[in-house]
Amino acid sequence: MLTPSPDGCLELYPAAAFDETANQLTAEGANLQRGRRLRRALYARSWDVDLDKQGRILIPQSMRDAADVQDAVVLAGRGECLEVWGLERWHEESSAVERDYAANLEAQEQSTS
Repeated sequence: MLTPSPDGCLELYPAAAFDETANQLTAEGANLQRGRRLRRALYARSWDVDLDKQGRILIPQSMRDAADVQDAVVLAGRGECLEVWGLERWHEESSAVERDYAANLEAQEQSTS
């Protein structure tokens, strides 16, 4: 499954990981507006994709536009999914990741202590 990320990339999930993520996001009841909007944001904007014979996927133009994905992309692993980044956005994000990495590790250690 391919879905836009709020971080400005596209997220590519194996079916089981997408289902697990969807279960977490849809835990909010459908009787609440926030729950309905989370479902719409996930399901209405997600695409079921298949690999072609060469192991490629077709990214719909609307998703390429939304994530600023052009000719070259960066695939970044995130555990539960792969992220598909346009080069310029990836450079911005990777700079932020490097800048914040030590502080985020320290905050993680403090929250588990």
